[in-house]
Amino acid sequence: MATTWVCPVRSQRRGSARSMATTWGLFLLRCYCSSTIAVLMSHSGRSNVSGS
Repeated sequence: MATTWVCPVRSQRRGSARSMATTWGLFLLRCYCSSTIAVLMSHSGRSNVSGS
């Protein structure tokens, strides 16, 4: 009887942890992408200014 009750709880905990990890991963990925885009924009702007 104990195993039948423990399994669902563990699966729920794993699911919640997985969802939290995915949400944090997407958040960090979004921040990383935005920062990289900003750096690329600044670099391209500087290169354009120096080129002209």
